[in-house]
Amino acid sequence: MLAADRIVSGRGDLPREVLEEGRARGLRTAEILSFTSMAFSDTGNMLVAVKAVTDAYPLRGDVIIADEPFVRDDRYKLDRQLERFG
Repeated sequence: MLAADRIVSGRGDLPREVLEEGRARGLRTAEILSFTSMAFSDTGNMLVAVKAVTDAYPLRGDVIIADEPFVRDDRYKLDRQLERFG
């Protein structure tokens, strides 16, 4: 759970009633599951980090997928509140 700049994480799910109470009070949530694993192919093996997210992720901004790391795209947008920080 991410609340402002706070993250609550653990090995198990938060109790459903805790999430429902938070949502009733206006809390927006996105669920994330991440783990490391080995990826195997004909050309070699690689340790990978896998992340699965719900449709609500990210709560602000956009996720952009690129062929190269750190590529800025015209679709890249930030919330107006974040733009003032440069």
